Amino acid sequence: MAGRPREFNKTTALRKMREVFWKKGFEATTMIDLIDATGVASASLYSTFGTKADMFREAILDYNANEGGFASRALKEEPSSRTAIVRMLKDAAMLFTSWDRPRGCMIVSLGLRMGAESDDLVAWLSEQRKQRVTSVLERLRLGQDAGEIRRSTDVVALADFITTVLQGLSVQAEDGMPRERLLAVVNQTLQYYDRVTSLDN
Repeated sequence: MAGRPREFNKTTALRKMREVFWKKGFEATTMIDLIDATGVASASLYSTFGTKADMFREAILDYNANEGGFASRALKEEPSSRTAIVRMLKDAAMLFTSWDRPRGCMIVSLGLRMGAESDDLVAWLSEQRKQRVTSVLERLRLGQDAGEIRRSTDVVALADFITTVLQGLSVQAEDGMPRERLLAVVNQTLQYYDRVTSLDN
């Protein structure tokens, strides 16, 4: 009679799988890699998380709910659109250059590294990134309605610009750009933000 599967901490196992996916990418990661990282048998991983693609999605969602949720927290918690954008971009520069995890944003970096054989996941990651454009645009529209941003400002174009910078910070960080240069990019971005949103113009 087969013994019962060994119990394990799901969150701990998920974080370890997340590290493997982030470092190696979805396609290059094997089940052997995930078993070695978690110390959990494949049958238990499958029964708990589902397929390897399901494991990957859960890892991404865990990232979004934790350190990767810095942008959502900034947009929600800050009292004005400008302070929200400042915090979001500065937090990005800090997070993307942290010494204790891979550089850059997990969603951006893995999305760029995935091949055609993972079309469903590529599309899913693309939707994750598009949601950030939407959330930035919503925050800018709230600021415009509150009188923080002048009415003539094209907030759609501004949201596209800000999220392009945000994702660019990830790419540059992954390529080794130091934190101080990323923060200099943030400062340049804020100068542009002030110029196109100022009520005095």
